[in-house]
Amino acid sequence: MRYELRSIGVWAFVRTSFFLHLVVGFITGIFYAVMLGMMMAVFSSMPYSSSDSGIDPATFGPVMLILLPILCSIGFAVFGTLFSAVMVAVYNLIVKMTGGIEFDLEPATLTYAPAATLPTQPNYAVPIYTPPPPPPSGPTYMPPQSPNHPIQTPPPAPPKFDWTPPPTDKEIDSGPENQ
Repeated sequence: MRYELRSIGVWAFVRTSFFLHLVVGFITGIFYAVMLGMMMAVFSSMPYSSSDSGIDPATFGPVMLILLPILCSIGFAVFGTLFSAVMVAVYNLIVKMTGGIEFDLEPATLTYAPAATLPTQPNYAVPIYTPPPPPPSGPTYMPPQSPNHPIQTPPPAPPKFDWTPPPTDKEIDSGPENQ
């Protein structure tokens, strides 16, 4: 399929370009700060390295280590975004006169390589025990009979207890025989 890029949305491109330049500027600023810090460390160890301005290069390095990534990210974001916006506007004007960039797209076809034959290993898988379904509600339940499950009977009913307190000595003495 043949396609042609006739226009680029300026505002969408500017937003994307701003954030990309911000990140790239910060990374570049860190790189420059590390390089400048190493150079300042070398210069401060050299004899006769103090300048007439009274600024010690050893204190100048840590300050730049903090400021340089911030300044580079802001500078890259502002100037890179302006340059990108101008280039997109120029591209959109030129496309109107000459036509856009043409490119061909083909649908992706996935081809699968045949699987390599691996040596077979014995299957030591343990069969998974699946419990029987829950019993239906009711007094007469018989679980399903199968070769894997022996015949089961429902558990016996719990014994019934008489929870009345035992008679006291007074009740025993005043029973019907003694009256």
